[in-house]
Amino acid sequence: MTCLGRKLSNEECLVIKPDKQHDTFCTLETADNSVCTGDSGAGITANYYGRQYLIGIVSHGDNCEELFNTQGNTAG
Repeated sequence: MTCLGRKLSNEECLVIKPDKQHDTFCTLETADNSVCTGDSGAGITANYYGRQYLIGIVSHGDNCEELFNTQGNTAG
């Protein structure tokens, strides 16, 4: 399952994805926690009062090249 930074407002989402469907939402991803190409179909979860809930399914993501350090070092 995938847990992302934060859900964007509908207005914020429409700025970056003007063709967004009414039943979808966008998330703000961080450089160390992102949805990448190939993650489609994974569950998106949210923590609510200490419990994880499935709130959506990943539709698509970026290629995530910026997540990988080309010199072989790991982040952290």
